[in-house]
Amino acid sequence: MLHATARTGYTPRLIVDTGGAGFGGLYALRRDIVSRLGGTVTTCKQPDFKVGLVGGISFRTGAGLPSVTQPRPCGADAVILDADAGVKAADGMLGAGYLSHFIWTFDYPAKKNSARTTRLAPRSACSACSPLVCA
Repeated sequence: MLHATARTGYTPRLIVDTGGAGFGGLYALRRDIVSRLGGTVTTCKQPDFKVGLVGGISFRTGAGLPSVTQPRPCGADAVILDADAGVKAADGMLGAGYLSHFIWTFDYPAKKNSARTTRLAPRSACSACSPLVCA
């Protein structure tokens, strides 16, 4: 489980699941915690489906999720994850749709990890690295 801290001061607990929820570079959040993060739920209509998305999540510098720079459905940050989707112990999920846009390093003994864009660059040259906390 990872923790990132929103500018609102709330720290969401996010499950990491490489096959989990999310698509198009989006992570997933439970509907009931969106307001705690300062986000807004909107409906995004695509040609083949309609889905609830979250925009406007702002994380504290050095304590948040890295941004996916590719176009995302309706410019959203996250897709709404229904509370009964098996993540009741967490606020959301970093799934395959989001994780695949970064190179992740998990340091289990230190309970830390980092993510960097998938561009090949030496770690020392990475300006987009984002430290997160493992629980």
